[in-house]
Amino acid sequence: MDLDHGLFIEGQWRAASDGGVLPVVNPASEEEIGSVAVATPQDLEAALTASERGFELWRRVPAVERSACLRRIAEGIRRGADGIARQITLEQGKPLVEARAEVLASAEQFDWNAEEARRIYGHVPGGLAANVRYEVRWSPLGVVAAFTAWNFPALLAARKLSAALAAGCSVLIKPSEEAPGAVCEIARIAHEAGLPSGVLNVVTGRPAEISSSLLASSRVRKLTFTGSVPVGKLLMQQAAASLTKVSLELGG
Repeated sequence: MDLDHGLFIEGQWRAASDGGVLPVVNPASEEEIGSVAVATPQDLEAALTASERGFELWRRVPAVERSACLRRIAEGIRRGADGIARQITLEQGKPLVEARAEVLASAEQFDWNAEEARRIYGHVPGGLAANVRYEVRWSPLGVVAAFTAWNFPALLAARKLSAALAAGCSVLIKPSEEAPGAVCEIARIAHEAGLPSGVLNVVTGRPAEISSSLLASSRVRKLTFTGSVPVGKLLMQQAAASLTKVSLELGG
C-alpha cells in the first residue's frame, strides 16, 4: 500500500501537473510518512471534465447494474480491510481495532446503498380529470462534489460515495489532506470492481483552493460536506452563487 498519494482522474493515477505535494505526517510520531498531490487549476478542470463524462455514462446504467457494482466495492473493501485500517492508523492516529471497525462499517454503507439503488421508485398520482395521469420519475442530479473530514476518513467518504453512486451521479471527492489514504484505496477498489472511468475522481491538495474552484463551476450540481461550522457557512455561500444543492454535516 502506497503512502504517496496522487490524483485519480478518469481511471488513472497521476501527479499534480506542476509536481506539487504536501507531506502526510504520522500524528503519533510526527514523522513524515508520505505525501499527497496538490491539485492545480488545470488538474481540477481535468477532474471536472472527467466527472461530466462519467455522469453521462453512469446515469444510463440500469439500477440493478449499479447495485451489483456497489456490492463488489463492498466486498473489495472487506478484503482490504486490514491494509486500509493500518493506513488510517498511520495517517490519523486512532487505534487499529477502531480503524478496522470503521473500514468494515464503510463496506456496510456500500451494501446498504446497493439495495437502495434498486428502490429508486417514482409514483403515479391521480390527475385532475378521469383521463389525466401524472407520472413522477427521479433522475440523477449530476456531478457531486464531496468533501470529507480527517476523523473518519473511510466512513464519511463511503456514506457520500455510495449514496451518490447508487443514485446514478458521478462524484468528485476531496479527502482530508491529512489522511487521504482510505479514500484513495476505495477509489482503487471501485475501479477494480468495474466502476467506469470518470464516475469517481479524487483530488487532493489545499482545501480552500479546491472548494472555491469547484463551487465556482456550474457543472457541480451537488455539494456534500462534513466538517466545521465556519467552513460549512463559507461553502454554503459559495454554492449559493450557482444554486448548487448542499448537504452539510457540521460540528466541532
